[in-house]
Amino acid sequence: MKLVFLHGLGQTAKAWDRVIDSLGDHDCLALELFDNGRLSESYEVMDAHVRQELACMDDDVVVVGLSLGASLAFRLLDNPPANVKGIIACAGQYNLRGNPFYYLQKAMFKLLPKSTFAKQGVDKVSLNKFYNSLAELDLTEVLTYTNLPCAIICGAKDKPNLKTSQKAADLIPNATYHTIPNAGHLLTDEAPEALAEVVQAFLKKIKSEKLEN
Repeated sequence: MKLVFLHGLGQTAKAWDRVIDSLGDHDCLALELFDNGRLSESYEVMDAHVRQELACMDDDVVVVGLSLGASLAFRLLDNPPANVKGIIACAGQYNLRGNPFYYLQKAMFKLLPKSTFAKQGVDKVSLNKFYNSLAELDLTEVLTYTNLPCAIICGAKDKPNLKTSQKAADLIPNATYHTIPNAGHLLTDEAPEALAEVVQAFLKKIKSEKLEN
């Protein structure tokens, strides 16, 4: 089963390199979500891009996302592609409607100079336009009716996302929740080996459930 990785804002596909290295010879692919630092014009367009990439794959896949990538993984639970057999969402938001942390980030992005984003390889104009498209994101109902197995992960020091991650795991019928000690938001940087261990355990769980059925 192929693992498909989705990175977060301020990252590229290479952010997953250490996690992939920790997974040994497992079949892995990290998708590049941005075009030379420019984001898609909207969240919906990015979702369509990810679905198109998945549709081109012959293998069954598990999608692993961090932050923005995790939110995209949650979105895949709504009418999931046939070859997606589960998702792993790390520190992802599923409901930004009226979310104060989202509006705080949105305000900060508008105030920061273009040079700040350029250092991270991100275009400020496309970022702000993309971020505006997230204002009505609410996948609460989607999480409650999905049949796919899910693993929800959050770093113990990632305070803005801990409660949300726990709630997501509570909403999803077939979900496991994992907190990674001494880690913050960027699990790919702070705890790649621990993250890889959770991924491997989740794959074993899926295979076991498949055999039982």
